[in-house]
Amino acid sequence: MIDINQKLFSGLLIFAIFAFIFITCSEEEETKCRHDWIWVTDTEATTTTEGLEREDCSKCGVKSGKTRPIPIIYTHSFRYVVTTPATTESEGLETWTCLSCGVTTDDTRIIPAVCTVYISGHMGKIEGSGRQIIDSRKACYWKYDGTNIIRIDLSNVTSVATDIITDDLGNVYITGWYETGGTFTYIYGTGSYTSNIRKACYWKDNGTTITRTDLPDDGFFASSIAIDSGIIYIAGRSYNFEDRRSFSLCYWKDDGSTITTKTFPGDDGFSYFFYEHLGNNEDVISIAVDDSGNVYITYNYTYDYSQGSNRRAAYWKDDGTNITEILLDDLWVYDIAIFNGDVYTVGYTQDKYSYRKNGIRMVFEDFDSEDIYESVAIVINSGNVYALSNYGYIGYSGLISRGSLTGARQMIRGNGDYTKTTDVAVNYNQWYVVGYGTIYPHWGGGNFGGDKEAFFWNNNFKTEWYYPNQRITLPSNSAFTTATAIAIGRW
Repeated sequence: MIDINQKLFSGLLIFAIFAFIFITCSEEEETKCRHDWIWVTDTEATTTTEGLEREDCSKCGVKSGKTRPIPIIYTHSFRYVVTTPATTESEGLETWTCLSCGVTTDDTRIIPAVCTVYISGHMGKIEGSGRQIIDSRKACYWKYDGTNIIRIDLSNVTSVATDIITDDLGNVYITGWYETGGTFTYIYGTGSYTSNIRKACYWKDNGTTITRTDLPDDGFFASSIAIDSGIIYIAGRSYNFEDRRSFSLCYWKDDGSTITTKTFPGDDGFSYFFYEHLGNNEDVISIAVDDSGNVYITYNYTYDYSQGSNRRAAYWKDDGTNITEILLDDLWVYDIAIFNGDVYTVGYTQDKYSYRKNGIRMVFEDFDSEDIYESVAIVINSGNVYALSNYGYIGYSGLISRGSLTGARQMIRGNGDYTKTTDVAVNYNQWYVVGYGTIYPHWGGGNFGGDKEAFFWNNNFKTEWYYPNQRITLPSNSAFTTATAIAIGRW
Protein backbone atom coordinates (compact mmCIF):
# COMPACT_ATOMS: atom_id res chain seq x y z
CA MET A 1 0.00 0.00 0.00
CA ILE A 2 1.38 3.28 -1.20
CA ASP A 3 2.05 5.76 1.49
CA ILE A 4 0.07 8.98 1.17
CA ASN A 5 3.30 10.94 1.30
CA GLN A 6 4.55 9.11 -1.74
CA LYS A 7 1.38 10.03 -3.62
CA LEU A 8 1.75 13.60 -2.59
CA PHE A 9 5.35 13.63 -3.70
CA SER A 10 4.58 12.05 -7.04
CA GLY A 11 1.79 14.58 -7.66
CA LEU A 12 4.00 17.52 -6.82
CA LEU A 13 6.71 16.17 -9.09
CA ILE A 14 4.37 15.84 -12.04
CA PHE A 15 3.00 19.37 -11.42
CA ALA A 16 6.50 20.78 -11.30
CA ILE A 17 7.41 19.11 -14.58
CA PHE A 18 4.30 20.51 -16.34
CA ALA A 19 4.85 23.95 -14.86
CA PHE A 20 8.42 23.99 -16.12
CA ILE A 21 7.33 22.99 -19.62
CA PHE A 22 4.56 25.65 -19.67
CA ILE A 23 6.82 28.44 -18.46
CA THR A 24 9.59 27.54 -20.92
CA CYS A 25 7.21 27.47 -23.92
CA SER A 26 5.60 30.77 -22.92
CA GLU A 27 8.99 32.49 -22.78
CA GLU A 28 9.88 31.19 -26.27
CA GLU A 29 6.58 32.47 -27.73
CA GLU A 30 7.20 35.86 -26.18
CA THR A 31 10.67 36.25 -27.74
CA LYS A 32 9.80 34.93 -31.30
CA CYS A 33 8.46 37.80 -33.70
CA ARG A 34 6.15 37.32 -36.64
CA HIS A 35 7.97 39.96 -38.73
CA ASP A 36 6.18 42.72 -40.66
CA TRP A 37 8.78 43.85 -43.21
CA ILE A 38 8.77 47.39 -44.55
CA TRP A 39 11.16 49.50 -46.63
CA VAL A 40 12.90 52.19 -44.68
CA THR A 41 14.96 54.99 -46.20
CA ASP A 42 18.59 54.58 -45.39
CA THR A 43 19.98 57.31 -47.70
CA GLU A 44 17.83 60.01 -49.33
CA ALA A 45 17.90 60.33 -53.12
CA THR A 46 18.96 63.63 -54.66
CA THR A 47 18.64 65.16 -58.13
CA THR A 48 22.09 63.78 -58.99
CA THR A 49 22.52 60.53 -56.99
CA GLU A 50 20.39 57.53 -56.11
CA GLY A 51 19.29 56.87 -52.55
CA LEU A 52 19.05 53.55 -50.63
CA GLU A 53 16.24 51.71 -48.84
CA ARG A 54 16.65 48.76 -46.43
CA GLU A 55 14.11 46.19 -45.28
CA ASP A 56 13.25 46.40 -41.53
CA CYS A 57 10.65 44.71 -39.34
CA SER A 58 8.13 47.25 -38.19
CA LYS A 59 7.55 45.24 -34.92
CA CYS A 60 10.93 44.29 -33.67
CA GLY A 61 13.23 46.47 -35.82
CA VAL A 62 15.39 43.60 -37.01
CA LYS A 63 17.02 44.17 -40.44
CA SER A 64 16.64 41.55 -43.15
CA GLY A 65 19.79 42.58 -45.00
CA LYS A 66 17.92 43.38 -48.18
CA THR A 67 18.33 46.80 -49.86
CA ARG A 68 17.15 48.53 -53.01
CA PRO A 69 18.05 51.85 -54.74
CA ILE A 70 15.87 54.93 -54.67
CA PRO A 71 15.71 56.57 -58.15
CA ILE A 72 17.19 59.99 -58.73
CA ILE A 73 14.66 62.77 -58.13
CA TYR A 74 13.75 64.20 -61.56
CA THR A 75 12.29 67.57 -62.54
CA HIS A 76 9.79 66.93 -65.35
CA SER A 77 10.73 68.34 -68.76
CA PHE A 78 8.00 67.44 -71.22
CA ARG A 79 8.44 67.38 -75.00
CA TYR A 80 6.82 65.60 -77.90
CA VAL A 81 8.81 62.42 -78.51
CA VAL A 82 8.43 60.26 -81.60
CA THR A 83 6.77 56.99 -80.67
CA THR A 84 5.86 55.92 -84.23
CA PRO A 85 8.08 57.31 -87.00
CA ALA A 86 6.39 58.71 -90.09
CA THR A 87 7.10 57.22 -93.51
CA THR A 88 6.27 58.27 -97.05
CA GLU A 89 3.25 55.95 -96.85
CA SER A 90 1.87 56.64 -93.39
CA GLU A 91 1.70 59.19 -90.63
CA GLY A 92 3.68 58.87 -87.43
CA LEU A 93 2.84 59.69 -83.83
CA GLU A 94 4.43 61.84 -81.14
CA THR A 95 3.67 61.53 -77.43
CA TRP A 96 4.05 64.19 -74.73
CA THR A 97 6.89 62.66 -72.71
CA CYS A 98 9.13 63.74 -69.83
CA LEU A 99 12.70 63.75 -71.09
CA SER A 100 14.02 63.29 -67.54
CA CYS A 101 12.09 60.28 -66.28
CA GLY A 102 10.32 58.99 -69.39
CA VAL A 103 6.77 59.27 -68.03
CA THR A 104 4.19 59.74 -70.79
CA THR A 105 0.78 61.39 -70.99
CA ASP A 106 -2.28 60.90 -73.16
CA ASP A 107 -1.35 63.98 -75.19
CA THR A 108 -0.33 62.89 -78.69
CA ARG A 109 -0.14 64.46 -82.11
CA ILE A 110 0.21 63.21 -85.66
CA ILE A 111 3.48 63.47 -87.56
CA PRO A 112 2.76 64.19 -91.23
CA ALA A 113 3.84 61.58 -93.72
CA VAL A 114 7.37 62.32 -94.89
CA CYS A 115 7.30 64.88 -97.70
CA THR A 116 9.66 66.73 -99.98
CA VAL A 117 9.29 70.44 -100.69
CA TYR A 118 9.63 71.66 -104.28
CA ILE A 119 10.08 75.36 -105.11
CA SER A 120 10.09 77.05 -108.51
CA GLY A 121 11.93 80.26 -109.28
CA HIS A 122 14.72 81.88 -111.21
CA MET A 123 18.10 83.52 -110.72
CA GLY A 124 19.10 86.85 -112.19
CA LYS A 125 17.11 90.03 -112.83
CA ILE A 126 15.79 92.53 -115.33
CA GLU A 127 17.96 95.61 -115.77
CA GLY A 128 17.10 98.81 -117.59
CA SER A 129 13.72 100.44 -118.12
CA GLY A 130 10.93 100.71 -120.63
CA ARG A 131 11.65 98.67 -123.73
CA GLN A 132 15.43 98.85 -123.34
CA ILE A 133 16.03 96.07 -120.87
CA ILE A 134 18.50 93.26 -120.28
CA ASP A 135 16.94 90.11 -118.85
CA SER A 136 19.45 87.76 -117.20
CA ARG A 137 16.96 85.46 -115.46
CA LYS A 138 17.40 81.68 -115.63
CA ALA A 139 14.69 79.22 -114.60
CA CYS A 140 15.35 76.63 -111.91
CA TYR A 141 13.71 74.78 -109.04
CA TRP A 142 14.81 73.66 -105.59
CA LYS A 143 14.21 70.36 -103.80
CA TYR A 144 14.28 70.07 -100.00
CA ASP A 145 13.93 66.65 -98.32
CA GLY A 146 13.94 67.96 -94.75
CA THR A 147 17.71 67.76 -94.45
CA ASN A 148 19.34 68.80 -97.70
CA ILE A 149 18.35 71.38 -100.29
CA ILE A 150 19.55 71.23 -103.88
CA ARG A 151 18.98 73.44 -106.91
CA ILE A 152 18.13 72.02 -110.33
CA ASP A 153 18.75 74.38 -113.25
CA LEU A 154 16.18 74.17 -116.05
CA SER A 155 17.59 76.41 -118.77
CA ASN A 156 20.78 78.16 -119.84
CA VAL A 157 18.95 80.88 -121.79
CA THR A 158 16.77 83.71 -120.52
CA SER A 159 13.82 82.01 -118.85
CA VAL A 160 11.42 82.17 -115.93
CA ALA A 161 9.75 79.47 -113.81
CA THR A 162 6.31 80.51 -112.59
CA ASP A 163 4.60 77.52 -110.95
CA ILE A 164 5.33 73.98 -109.77
CA ILE A 165 3.35 70.81 -109.04
CA THR A 166 3.96 67.10 -108.48
CA ASP A 167 1.90 64.07 -109.50
CA ASP A 168 1.27 60.75 -107.77
CA LEU A 169 4.16 59.11 -109.64
CA GLY A 170 6.77 61.50 -108.31
CA ASN A 171 7.13 63.59 -111.46
CA VAL A 172 7.77 67.30 -111.00
CA TYR A 173 6.27 69.84 -113.43
CA ILE A 174 7.36 73.48 -113.71
CA THR A 175 5.65 76.07 -115.90
CA GLY A 176 7.24 79.16 -117.38
CA TRP A 177 8.75 80.52 -120.56
CA TYR A 178 12.09 80.95 -122.29
CA GLU A 179 13.44 83.22 -125.00
CA THR A 180 13.90 81.45 -128.35
CA GLY A 181 16.59 83.80 -129.62
CA GLY A 182 14.30 85.28 -132.28
CA THR A 183 12.58 88.67 -132.36
CA PHE A 184 9.21 90.02 -133.46
CA THR A 185 7.71 93.43 -134.12
CA TYR A 186 4.60 94.54 -132.29
CA ILE A 187 2.45 97.62 -132.60
CA TYR A 188 1.76 99.90 -129.67
CA GLY A 189 -0.21 103.08 -130.30
CA THR A 190 1.21 104.68 -133.44
CA GLY A 191 4.62 103.03 -133.16
CA SER A 192 6.09 99.60 -133.76
CA TYR A 193 8.66 97.99 -131.54
CA THR A 194 10.90 94.95 -131.54
CA SER A 195 10.98 92.43 -128.73
CA ASN A 196 12.48 89.01 -128.07
CA ILE A 197 10.20 86.06 -128.72
CA ARG A 198 9.15 84.19 -125.62
CA LYS A 199 7.88 80.63 -125.77
CA ALA A 200 5.51 79.22 -123.16
CA CYS A 201 6.52 75.81 -121.92
CA TYR A 202 6.62 73.39 -119.05
CA TRP A 203 9.49 71.28 -117.80
CA LYS A 204 9.06 67.74 -116.47
CA ASP A 205 11.56 66.07 -114.16
CA ASN A 206 10.96 62.33 -113.68
CA GLY A 207 13.93 61.97 -111.36
CA THR A 208 16.24 60.86 -114.14
CA THR A 209 15.84 63.30 -117.00
CA ILE A 210 14.37 66.77 -117.50
CA THR A 211 12.32 67.40 -120.64
CA ARG A 212 10.78 70.61 -121.94
CA THR A 213 7.42 70.75 -123.73
CA ASP A 214 6.65 73.87 -125.78
CA LEU A 215 3.02 74.93 -125.70
CA PRO A 216 1.32 75.42 -129.08
CA ASP A 217 -0.64 78.23 -130.74
CA ASP A 218 1.98 80.90 -130.13
CA GLY A 219 2.04 80.39 -126.40
CA PHE A 220 3.79 83.45 -124.97
CA PHE A 221 4.09 82.48 -121.31
CA ALA A 222 2.64 79.95 -118.90
CA SER A 223 1.84 81.03 -115.38
CA SER A 224 0.00 78.28 -113.48
CA ILE A 225 -0.51 74.52 -113.58
CA ALA A 226 -2.99 71.95 -112.27
CA ILE A 227 -3.23 68.17 -112.68
CA ASP A 228 -6.44 66.17 -112.56
CA SER A 229 -6.71 62.44 -113.33
CA GLY A 230 -3.38 62.53 -115.13
CA ILE A 231 -4.37 65.45 -117.38
CA ILE A 232 -2.22 68.59 -117.22
CA TYR A 233 -3.87 72.03 -117.32
CA ILE A 234 -1.74 75.14 -117.81
CA ALA A 235 -2.93 78.76 -117.79
CA GLY A 236 -1.13 81.47 -119.69
CA ARG A 237 -1.18 83.74 -122.73
CA SER A 238 -0.72 83.41 -126.44
CA TYR A 239 0.31 86.07 -128.96
CA ASN A 240 -1.25 86.51 -132.38
CA PHE A 241 1.76 87.14 -134.60
CA GLU A 242 -0.47 87.89 -137.60
CA ASP A 243 -2.04 91.11 -136.29
CA ARG A 244 0.97 91.69 -133.98
CA ARG A 245 -1.11 93.10 -131.16
CA SER A 246 -3.33 90.46 -129.56
CA PHE A 247 -2.23 88.74 -126.36
CA SER A 248 -5.01 86.34 -125.39
CA LEU A 249 -5.77 84.63 -122.10
CA CYS A 250 -5.86 80.87 -122.62
CA TYR A 251 -5.19 77.50 -121.11
CA TRP A 252 -3.64 74.36 -122.50
CA LYS A 253 -4.83 70.83 -121.82
CA ASP A 254 -2.29 68.03 -122.20
CA ASP A 255 -3.78 64.53 -122.01
CA GLY A 256 -0.48 62.82 -122.73
CA SER A 257 -0.99 62.47 -126.48
CA THR A 258 -2.22 65.87 -127.67
CA ILE A 259 -2.18 69.43 -126.37
CA THR A 260 -5.25 71.56 -127.06
CA THR A 261 -5.66 75.30 -126.55
CA LYS A 262 -8.74 77.08 -125.21
CA THR A 263 -8.75 80.88 -125.63
CA PHE A 264 -10.93 83.15 -123.53
CA PRO A 265 -12.64 86.36 -124.69
CA GLY A 266 -10.67 89.62 -124.59
CA ASP A 267 -10.18 92.93 -126.36
CA ASP A 268 -7.26 95.19 -127.17
CA GLY A 269 -7.48 96.99 -123.84
CA PHE A 270 -7.25 93.64 -122.13
CA SER A 271 -4.34 92.57 -124.31
CA TYR A 272 -2.30 95.75 -123.99
CA PHE A 273 -2.74 95.90 -120.25
CA PHE A 274 -1.19 92.51 -119.77
CA TYR A 275 1.63 93.00 -122.21
CA GLU A 276 2.73 96.31 -120.74
CA HIS A 277 2.72 94.83 -117.23
CA LEU A 278 4.03 91.42 -118.16
CA GLY A 279 7.16 91.71 -116.06
CA ASN A 280 5.26 92.53 -112.87
CA ASN A 281 2.12 90.46 -113.20
CA GLU A 282 3.11 87.13 -114.66
CA ASP A 283 1.67 85.41 -111.62
CA VAL A 284 -1.83 86.92 -111.74
CA ILE A 285 -3.31 84.09 -113.80
CA SER A 286 -4.15 81.07 -111.67
CA ILE A 287 -5.83 77.82 -112.69
CA ALA A 288 -7.79 75.17 -110.78
CA VAL A 289 -9.83 72.11 -111.74
CA ASP A 290 -12.68 70.62 -109.72
CA ASP A 291 -13.76 66.98 -109.38
CA SER A 292 -16.22 67.37 -112.27
CA GLY A 293 -13.53 68.54 -114.69
CA ASN A 294 -14.58 72.20 -114.67
CA VAL A 295 -11.65 74.55 -115.30
CA TYR A 296 -11.32 77.88 -113.47
CA ILE A 297 -8.93 80.68 -114.48
CA THR A 298 -8.46 84.02 -112.71
CA TYR A 299 -7.64 87.20 -114.57
CA ASN A 300 -7.56 90.99 -114.24
CA TYR A 301 -7.98 93.73 -116.81
CA THR A 302 -9.18 97.32 -117.24
CA TYR A 303 -12.39 98.55 -118.81
CA ASP A 304 -10.44 101.38 -120.40
CA TYR A 305 -6.68 101.12 -120.77
CA SER A 306 -6.34 104.90 -120.45
CA GLN A 307 -7.80 104.64 -116.95
CA GLY A 308 -5.48 102.30 -115.12
CA SER A 309 -7.48 102.44 -111.88
CA ASN A 310 -10.67 101.17 -113.53
CA ARG A 311 -9.82 97.50 -113.10
CA ARG A 312 -11.80 94.31 -113.27
CA ALA A 313 -11.03 91.19 -111.25
CA ALA A 314 -12.83 88.01 -112.26
CA TYR A 315 -12.48 84.36 -113.13
CA TRP A 316 -13.72 82.21 -115.98
CA LYS A 317 -15.40 78.84 -115.49
CA ASP A 318 -15.23 76.39 -118.39
CA ASP A 319 -17.51 73.36 -118.01
CA GLY A 320 -16.50 71.98 -121.40
CA THR A 321 -19.55 73.46 -123.14
CA ASN A 322 -20.03 76.96 -121.78
CA ILE A 323 -17.66 79.61 -120.49
CA THR A 324 -19.00 81.72 -117.64
CA GLU A 325 -17.47 84.92 -116.29
CA ILE A 326 -17.75 85.55 -112.53
CA LEU A 327 -16.90 89.11 -111.49
CA LEU A 328 -15.28 89.82 -108.14
CA ASP A 329 -15.56 93.08 -106.23
CA ASP A 330 -11.81 93.32 -105.69
CA LEU A 331 -9.08 95.46 -107.22
CA TRP A 332 -7.12 92.34 -108.13
CA VAL A 333 -7.46 88.57 -107.92
CA TYR A 334 -4.36 86.41 -107.55
CA ASP A 335 -5.17 82.83 -106.69
CA ILE A 336 -8.03 80.34 -106.80
CA ALA A 337 -8.71 77.00 -105.09
CA ILE A 338 -11.58 74.50 -105.14
CA PHE A 339 -12.72 72.53 -102.08
CA ASN A 340 -15.90 70.43 -101.82
CA GLY A 341 -17.32 72.20 -104.86
CA ASP A 342 -16.80 75.68 -103.41
CA VAL A 343 -14.63 78.28 -105.15
CA TYR A 344 -12.15 80.25 -103.03
CA THR A 345 -10.23 83.29 -104.28
CA VAL A 346 -7.82 85.85 -102.82
CA GLY A 347 -6.47 89.10 -104.17
CA TYR A 348 -5.92 92.77 -103.56
CA THR A 349 -8.66 94.60 -101.66
CA GLN A 350 -9.15 97.84 -99.78
CA ASP A 351 -10.96 96.26 -96.88
CA LYS A 352 -9.29 93.94 -94.36
CA TYR A 353 -7.56 90.61 -94.88
CA SER A 354 -10.09 88.32 -96.43
CA TYR A 355 -10.84 85.68 -99.00
CA ARG A 356 -13.90 84.99 -101.11
CA LYS A 357 -15.95 81.83 -100.97
CA ASN A 358 -18.23 81.54 -104.00
CA GLY A 359 -17.86 85.29 -104.44
CA ILE A 360 -18.80 86.17 -100.84
CA ARG A 361 -16.12 87.90 -98.80
CA MET A 362 -14.98 86.14 -95.65
CA VAL A 363 -12.93 88.37 -93.33
CA PHE A 364 -10.22 86.77 -91.23
CA GLU A 365 -9.91 89.46 -88.60
CA ASP A 366 -9.23 93.14 -88.08
CA PHE A 367 -5.55 93.87 -88.40
CA ASP A 368 -3.69 97.14 -88.80
CA SER A 369 -1.85 96.66 -92.09
CA GLU A 370 -1.20 100.22 -93.25
CA ASP A 371 -4.03 99.93 -95.79
CA ILE A 372 -2.32 97.21 -97.79
CA TYR A 373 -4.54 94.14 -98.09
CA GLU A 374 -2.81 91.96 -100.64
CA SER A 375 -3.37 88.21 -100.37
CA VAL A 376 -1.38 86.29 -102.98
CA ALA A 377 -2.15 82.62 -102.40
CA ILE A 378 -4.81 80.38 -100.87
CA VAL A 379 -4.96 76.71 -99.96
CA ILE A 380 -7.54 74.60 -98.12
CA ASN A 381 -6.33 71.77 -95.92
CA SER A 382 -8.42 69.68 -93.50
CA GLY A 383 -11.23 72.22 -93.80
CA ASN A 384 -9.01 75.15 -92.81
CA VAL A 385 -8.45 78.04 -95.21
CA TYR A 386 -4.89 79.36 -95.35
CA ALA A 387 -4.35 82.74 -97.02
CA LEU A 388 -0.90 84.16 -97.61
CA SER A 389 -0.61 87.95 -97.57
CA ASN A 390 1.89 90.77 -97.81
CA TYR A 391 1.46 93.99 -95.91
CA GLY A 392 3.13 97.34 -95.27
CA TYR A 393 4.07 100.19 -97.56
CA ILE A 394 7.80 100.40 -96.86
CA GLY A 395 8.88 97.19 -95.17
CA TYR A 396 6.88 94.33 -96.59
CA SER A 397 6.31 91.29 -94.42
CA GLY A 398 4.42 88.10 -95.01
CA LEU A 399 1.39 87.14 -92.98
CA ILE A 400 -0.35 83.78 -93.06
CA SER A 401 -3.88 83.58 -91.69
CA ARG A 402 -5.89 80.45 -91.05
CA GLY A 403 -9.66 80.35 -91.16
CA SER A 404 -11.79 78.33 -88.76
CA LEU A 405 -9.45 79.33 -85.95
CA THR A 406 -9.83 82.81 -84.48
CA GLY A 407 -6.65 84.85 -84.33
CA ALA A 408 -4.51 82.23 -86.06
CA ARG A 409 -2.06 84.40 -87.94
CA GLN A 410 1.68 84.09 -88.21
CA MET A 411 4.14 86.74 -89.32
CA ILE A 412 6.94 85.96 -91.74
CA ARG A 413 10.10 87.98 -92.26
CA GLY A 414 13.15 87.68 -94.45
CA ASN A 415 16.75 88.64 -93.88
CA GLY A 416 16.40 92.37 -94.49
CA ASP A 417 13.85 95.14 -94.35
CA TYR A 418 11.63 93.86 -97.17
CA THR A 419 9.99 90.50 -97.55
CA LYS A 420 7.65 89.47 -100.35
CA THR A 421 5.87 86.12 -100.07
CA THR A 422 4.54 84.37 -103.18
CA ASP A 423 3.00 80.98 -102.39
CA VAL A 424 1.97 78.60 -99.59
CA ALA A 425 1.54 74.84 -99.22
CA VAL A 426 0.20 72.89 -96.23
CA ASN A 427 1.03 69.36 -95.11
CA TYR A 428 -1.30 68.42 -92.25
CA ASN A 429 -0.59 70.94 -89.46
CA GLN A 430 2.64 72.21 -90.97
CA TRP A 431 2.76 75.01 -93.54
CA TYR A 432 5.46 76.06 -95.97
CA VAL A 433 5.81 79.52 -97.53
CA VAL A 434 8.13 80.81 -100.27
CA GLY A 435 9.18 84.31 -101.16
CA TYR A 436 12.14 86.62 -101.37
CA GLY A 437 13.60 89.67 -99.67
CA THR A 438 16.41 92.16 -99.76
CA ILE A 439 19.76 91.08 -98.38
CA TYR A 440 20.17 93.39 -95.39
CA PRO A 441 21.56 96.02 -95.49
CA HIS A 442 22.06 96.13 -99.28
CA TRP A 443 18.71 97.48 -100.33
CA GLY A 444 18.11 99.97 -103.11
CA GLY A 445 15.84 102.97 -103.53
CA GLY A 446 12.65 100.95 -104.05
CA ASN A 447 11.18 98.16 -101.98
CA PHE A 448 13.22 95.60 -103.91
CA GLY A 449 15.72 97.81 -105.67
CA GLY A 450 18.83 96.04 -104.39
CA ASP A 451 20.08 92.48 -104.20
CA LYS A 452 17.62 89.93 -102.99
CA GLU A 453 17.63 86.31 -101.94
CA ALA A 454 14.91 83.68 -102.04
CA PHE A 455 13.66 81.94 -98.91
CA PHE A 456 11.20 79.41 -97.78
CA TRP A 457 9.74 79.15 -94.30
CA ASN A 458 7.87 76.56 -92.26
CA ASN A 459 6.18 76.85 -88.91
CA ASN A 460 7.70 73.61 -87.54
CA PHE A 461 4.35 72.76 -85.86
CA LYS A 462 4.37 75.97 -83.82
CA THR A 463 1.24 78.10 -83.44
CA GLU A 464 2.58 81.34 -81.98
CA TRP A 465 1.72 84.17 -84.31
CA TYR A 466 4.87 86.29 -84.18
CA TYR A 467 8.07 85.13 -85.87
CA PRO A 468 7.77 81.46 -84.95
CA ASN A 469 8.91 80.22 -88.32
CA GLN A 470 12.04 78.62 -89.62
CA ARG A 471 13.63 80.39 -92.60
CA ILE A 472 15.88 78.65 -95.10
CA THR A 473 17.78 80.51 -97.82
CA LEU A 474 17.64 78.91 -101.26
CA PRO A 475 21.07 78.38 -102.83
CA SER A 476 21.77 80.50 -105.90
CA ASN A 477 24.61 81.57 -108.16
CA SER A 478 23.10 85.06 -108.47
CA ALA A 479 22.74 87.97 -106.07
CA PHE A 480 19.19 88.39 -107.31
CA THR A 481 16.96 85.34 -106.82
CA THR A 482 13.20 84.89 -106.84
CA ALA A 483 11.04 82.03 -105.54
CA THR A 484 7.65 81.90 -107.27
CA ALA A 485 5.72 78.82 -106.15
CA ILE A 486 5.84 75.77 -103.88
CA ALA A 487 4.53 72.20 -103.97
CA ILE A 488 4.71 69.17 -101.66
CA GLY A 489 5.43 65.60 -102.72
CA ARG A 490 6.00 62.27 -101.01
CA TRP A 491 9.27 61.43 -102.73
